[in-house]
Amino acid sequence: FNSLLIRRKSDVMFRTCRRSQLAIVLTGGVVLFTVYAILQTQIRPDEPSIGRRQLTEEIARHYVPEGSTRFDLTAWDLDEEEKSSATHPVVFVGGFPRSGTTLMRVILDAHSEIRCGEETHVIPVILDYLRFLNMTGTPLKKRLQNARISADLMRTAVSKFIWEIITGHGEPADVLCNKDPFTLNHVDVLKQMFPKSKFILMIRDPRAVAYSVHERAVKIGGMDTSDLSATISKWNGVITGMSRKCQAAGQDTCIHVKYEDLVLQPTAQTKRIAKFLGVPWETMMIHHEHGIGKEVKLSLLEPSSDQVAKPINVDGLYKWVGRISASVLRTVGELAPIMIRFGYDPDDYSPSYGIPEDSVVRNMKTLRDHPENYTIDTIFLEKLKHRQRAKPENNFSYDPMSSLDIQRAVNMPEDKWPDFGGMVDAKPMPRYVAKKIRNANNGDRKGSKSGLKLP
Repeated sequence: FNSLLIRRKSDVMFRTCRRSQLAIVLTGGVVLFTVYAILQTQIRPDEPSIGRRQLTEEIARHYVPEGSTRFDLTAWDLDEEEKSSATHPVVFVGGFPRSGTTLMRVILDAHSEIRCGEETHVIPVILDYLRFLNMTGTPLKKRLQNARISADLMRTAVSKFIWEIITGHGEPADVLCNKDPFTLNHVDVLKQMFPKSKFILMIRDPRAVAYSVHERAVKIGGMDTSDLSATISKWNGVITGMSRKCQAAGQDTCIHVKYEDLVLQPTAQTKRIAKFLGVPWETMMIHHEHGIGKEVKLSLLEPSSDQVAKPINVDGLYKWVGRISASVLRTVGELAPIMIRFGYDPDDYSPSYGIPEDSVVRNMKTLRDHPENYTIDTIFLEKLKHRQRAKPENNFSYDPMSSLDIQRAVNMPEDKWPDFGGMVDAKPMPRYVAKKIRNANNGDRKGSKSGLKLP
């Protein structure tokens, strides 16, 4: 038994020794090959040094077949005038969600010299993370400093990442564009990354924003979008920060565009935007619907795709009127004090946004006569329909755009209201409907916690 045990131990030791010898031989071979490769690729001192572009062209000449498009020199050479983030014009469109950012994006996409594309979602996330890394006192920042990763190095890396995202997810254009609503939280940082960048901040009545967010069931981070008061308060904080940074950047770099002005007077507003961006105005900017599926790409997952597929219209201006409880409306001024600065009166529950231009009136008539020409089925819309079918039916359904109440909303006499070709119903509002709205606005009936389902 002892002899067998000794023999087995000897066999184990022999195999272990052979494995160790084999590992040593392989490691030595890897080291020798590495040293040989370094000696072969090392530039000799007596030879003049070459620049990065010359080295890139040398690699391309030896390793890329002639006529191949897989190796793009301009993608490697960031100093190239036409492909540099430091010299190429970039437009960033942002604002609070449901404020007309998608409409602005498709208007710009319809221009022959501008390309935006769908939301990337990743750009504001990486910018938020960069801001977190630069916060003083965070353990991760100390680790980065210990690893000799400075804030400038991180900003350079993030700028190249954003540049690749913007240039890679669409066709090349003279002016590139990105639309991610919360990107304008970082106007100052983006201006450092892209010196020739410009910014468009979309503004909309916070009451319309809150109602639209709830109606379309838009998810915004961890917000409870069913609570209109919380949404309005969040709008005030976001827009205050964005507007402050927009003003600090200067009028030549960042402008405010009100959604109401854009849909009521698109010609004047698009001309103003084209002048701001330094591009010629084009008629397609007020008729973006003709470019849907061509120059203008729509995402099936974005909440606004089915709406911006239609011509510019005023359907969304007054949807919130009569649908928000008086308890919420009375606190709007306290929740969103900055709205006064943009011309919104918190005490006016039926505001007048203005008169639509002739092209918008024609668009409304076209939508009434041929709605089937501008209908698209999106994944988001299917989910929304399923959610609405699951909810109990509401017996009260009042559309302010279908009665004479819209004339009172814009404070105009009936004989001066533009002809919508029958879109404005000639019948007066039913008495029970008017009574319910009046009672709700007078506070005779308490609203729900969310501020909806009234009257």
